[in-house]
Amino acid sequence: PGMDGAELFRQIRVAKAELTVTIITGYPDSDLMMSALTHGPLGVMNKPFNSSDIMTAVKNYLRFGVQNK
Repeated sequence: PGMDGAELFRQIRVAKAELTVTIITGYPDSDLMMSALTHGPLGVMNKPFNSSDIMTAVKNYLRFGVQNK
């Protein structure tokens, strides 16, 4: 309560910068979304999404994790 998703993302980055984050949004062209993207989420999923979108995000996380070890 009291903060939007972009602010939540910024707070997560401050507390746990190493976490992998996917932003789920219904407003992909918003200024808040563009601001959040500059802080480095690994993925963005636009609403509505389906199970194949989730699987793609998980595969990207796994690939990203292997490359960064």
